[in-house]
Parts: sequence; C-alpha cells; structure tokens
Amino acid sequence: MDEATSANGSRFSLPAHSPLTELASRSAECDRIQFSVIESLADYALTRACAAVGLPMESRGREAKSSAASPRFATVADSVLRTVPRPASPDPWADSDTAAVSMSAGAVTSSAPEVTGTTDPGTLSAAGAEVPGATEADAKVPVDVALFPGFEPEEGFSAWTCTHLAKDDLRQVTAILGTTIGRAKRKVGTAMTLVHGLPQFCQRVRAGEFTAAHVEVVMYACDTLAMRHLPVVDRYLKQRRADVTCETLKRTLLQQIMVIQPPV
Repeated sequence: MDEATSANGSRFSLPAHSPLTELASRSAECDRIQFSVIESLADYALTRACAAVGLPMESRGREAKSSAASPRFATVADSVLRTVPRPASPDPWADSDTAAVSMSAGAVTSSAPEVTGTTDPGTLSAAGAEVPGATEADAKVPVDVALFPGFEPEEGFSAWTCTHLAKDDLRQVTAILGTTIGRAKRKVGTAMTLVHGLPQFCQRVRAGEFTAAHVEVVMYACDTLAMRHLPVVDRYLKQRRADVTCETLKRTLLQQIMVIQPPV
C-alpha cells in the first residue's frame, strides 16, 4: 500500500506501509460484520411485527417501504413529528442557530458545536425538541400513511419487543445467537433502536466512522429511551466527531439523555 491509511471521519491515520495496516483493515471488516448482524436482527423483528398486523414487507425492513414512491408506514422520526407536540417556548439552552450542548464535570454548559461537516448541530431539550424545532411539514411521508408499526412515543423499543415479537420468534433468535430469552429480547430492542430509531447515526457507522465499540456504547445508553426522544439523540450523534473516545461518548451521551428523559 503506497498511500496512508485512515478511517472515515479521521478517527485515525496510518502512514504508508505501517505494520498496523492489516490490523486496521481486519478491525474495520469485523465492525462491518457485527453491524450487519444488528441490521439483520432489526430487519427480522420489524418484518415479523408487520406480518402480525397484516402489513407485508417487500424489501428490507429498515427501508419500511415497498418502493421509493410508496412508503408503507412512517419512520420513527416522522411518527414523532406527527404525534408529539412541540414545546410552547424555545429551548433556553439555545443562544443561536449553531448552539450546542456540551457536558463537563457533570454540568450543562453552552459551547461551540462539535461538528463533522455541518454548522447546525441539534441540541437536546427537556421537552424533547430540537432547536430550531421541526414541524409536521418536515415529515418525509404523507400524513395519511400509517405511523411506524407499534409506535408509542412514551415507550422504548425494549417494550416494543415484548409486545410485538412472538415468543416463537424470540426462541429462534435465542437459538441462533446462543443466548438466553432475556438477552435476546434486549438484543432485539437495541437493534431496533439503532436501525430504526437512530438512522443518521447508523449511516455513519456503515461509512466506517464509528466502531463496534461506539455502537455498543450507544446501544447501552439508549436501551430504554422513549421513541419520542430518539430523533433528537440521532441528530446529536450525527454531529459528534468521529474521533471521540468510547468513554467520552458514553459519559456525554448519558448526561444528555438524563436531561431529556430524567430517571424515575
């Protein structure tokens, strides 16, 4: 290899002929395979949930459509726009269109945005809205299209899994993954959260900007996050620098989530 090797998003850069080149290549390949398993798991769960309510799927489940011009149901983000009221007042943390929220020493402070090719990062508000806020007119599907299957704005995909995936399906997933029923439920729930609740973050994962370790952090942090908050977190993750460490990502993401969904 005559050229330097680097990760998408400049997470790292290796000089030409580095002895770490093969390790970096194999690691990236492993990350892709692990994420493809997550995608397949989410595709299967959504397809089975759709079949249970008589909504056939003609393409991969995460696309949620039979063709580009004929969506069968809305995405999670569009479902939130159509059902969750916007806050009556602006987010008090947003001082400008480019305001962002950062966390340090457990405190909420306003700081310069941490961006990757954009100047409009979202902020997280206690009301669960972005600044500037999206409106129903921003939805990508017509309002007469059904909401995302089983969409409940105040519930997370962990609860969705228990309600919409049959026991026989869970038993098969358990056998394939070689785990327990409880762990299989959690894997399905977190897979659905990632693939269908955080699509913009997933695009960056597919592009190789984040590793399987980063994905594990996000899955853990968003395990019980209500669907209504997922689009906000997705926008936040879309803006995160690719070279963020897993420890920093975990700490800041959990702190941000505590703002929009305080523990009970």
